[in-house]
Amino acid sequence: MKKLCAWILCAVLLGLGACGQVVPETTVTKATTTIMPTTTSEASIRLPEITEPINHTVVNRIHPDMGEFTFTLKGVFTRRYGREYYEPSVIERININIIEIRDENGSLLQVLDGFETYQDLWTENNDYGFGLFELNNDGYLDIQLVRSVGHFSLCRYSWLWDNQQRLFVSNQQLNELYESWLEVTLDEGRIRCMSKGFLPNGMRWEFEWYEYRNDMFVLVESMITESYSEDDEWYGYVYTLVKKLIDGEMKTVSETREKFEEGEEP
Repeated sequence: MKKLCAWILCAVLLGLGACGQVVPETTVTKATTTIMPTTTSEASIRLPEITEPINHTVVNRIHPDMGEFTFTLKGVFTRRYGREYYEPSVIERININIIEIRDENGSLLQVLDGFETYQDLWTENNDYGFGLFELNNDGYLDIQLVRSVGHFSLCRYSWLWDNQQRLFVSNQQLNELYESWLEVTLDEGRIRCMSKGFLPNGMRWEFEWYEYRNDMFVLVESMITESYSEDDEWYGYVYTLVKKLIDGEMKTVSETREKFEEGEEP
């Protein structure tokens, strides 16, 4: 009987984990949360803008038989220091919004205003985008001012000299051409407009040439050029279509399709 009781007691102790062993204590480990102090991101830190007035003068003749005109560009030069993509940066912007024009006698001839320019990190010929060019083949230089600078081209304002009024007159047609085309340049007395784009299997270029006739710029020639390949072959083709103004209508004067091989210039 005593042995039976001893065996029962041992079994109970084993079930409780206390038969010849010490029951271990349960340890609970708590995660430690460290609260960092809130700081202002360096990328958001910006120093105040620094602005300086622009009062730049250009002196030039617009015609050999006329005296020198004085063109004074007025606006604001802005410099902002900060960070961009966590890197130090300096952003500079030129904003011209007034051009005062004085004639050969020093008298105020005209004030051009009502426009804005936005030139980032850029000036042309150190004259803030201002230039005098022969745009309409009348023998007098005309005004152009860079309006904005894109990735590949310059957008400009244009004012043509009107010798009857003795004033520079804004030319909306030229302004719209600069806005509509990738690149607008002077080409042997004509205005050349150019754009380009991608085809599914090649490239496409478009050109238009304008001449000043009867107080407006008239389209006188156009050309479309496409270079492409067919069926992923190693050779390709160049397609060219040329039109010219003939008897008041744009007519095809040339249309070609030539083959070129890999490594050749299309």
